[in-house]
Amino acid sequence: MPEEIRIRSQSATSRGLKHLIEGFKIRPLHLLLGTALSILFLWLAFRQVPLESLSVALQDLNWPLLALSTLMSLLGSLLRAERWRLLYYPDHHTVSFFKLLGLLFISQMLNLLIPARVGELARISFLDQQPPGRTLGTVAVEKLLDLLTLLAFLLALPFAVALPTWFQTSRRSFLILALSAFGLSVLLFFMKDRLVGWLGQLMQLLPPKWGGRLHKALTQALAGLEVFRSTRVGLGLQAWSFAIWGWGALVNFVLFKAFGFDLSLTAAVFLLLVLQVGISIPTIPGKLGIFQVVTILALSVFGIGKELALPYSLVLYLVGFGPHIVFGTIFGIREGANKLVARRS
Repeated sequence: MPEEIRIRSQSATSRGLKHLIEGFKIRPLHLLLGTALSILFLWLAFRQVPLESLSVALQDLNWPLLALSTLMSLLGSLLRAERWRLLYYPDHHTVSFFKLLGLLFISQMLNLLIPARVGELARISFLDQQPPGRTLGTVAVEKLLDLLTLLAFLLALPFAVALPTWFQTSRRSFLILALSAFGLSVLLFFMKDRLVGWLGQLMQLLPPKWGGRLHKALTQALAGLEVFRSTRVGLGLQAWSFAIWGWGALVNFVLFKAFGFDLSLTAAVFLLLVLQVGISIPTIPGKLGIFQVVTILALSVFGIGKELALPYSLVLYLVGFGPHIVFGTIFGIREGANKLVARRS
């Protein structure tokens, strides 16, 4: 790409990111509601738990295993970055793994700190190596793969553990969502060419400037489904997804051992699934409070009392989210500095 075009592309990306952030300003009412919910859930989590029991649990913690679980949490992002790179097949060799890794950390940080899915849009805005529509398609397929993986785990879970009543309703709702997303994706895959033609006719109703751009972006997004035309690539991506979520369960399991819990890997998978289904309230910044309450509920199924489940939930929160915030901040500063240098040059 010529230097002048590259600079214009970077400038457009920076302007897009600015508009993205401005468009997602947190409304005071939403922030107030989210903060109130966090305080409420934290009160429920800490209620009737003596602070002395927290101190004792942390003193007995196996620190080498804690360090291992933190490292494993960090490595999980590397697995996700490599899967994201493969989603650009057959152009995946032209995309930088480290660029994707940095953007993934930024995305994870934004999704955690801002009560909206700003992180996914930031990935699209920052990545100037690929057209925005193409990146949108990879993000959509990534979410589909995650849904299918969680669907498989949720279908198999009743054969390994007796599900509590409070989880069964949420499980059924998630299964319906995952199956609906899968059905829609299959429909789009087989009707992609026809859909592109319909979109082309529809875009003719818009001004040529906007219609052409929108049609191009939607066509690029639908191209993300092309990875499934290769059975080898499609199965490989699904295998990566199982590895990613299995790795997340292993993080829970290693932290079980750090606390001295005599729990199986099945319990670690159950905790992973309960957290995914239960902490999706978008108005709570950082998922603080709801994360602790859901973890305590999940561990109670296996006989872990609240006085031990609470410190575990606090440490798991730091292990699961801490590295992403730190590295998201580092890569965010680096990315911003690169954009500034590009504009000045």
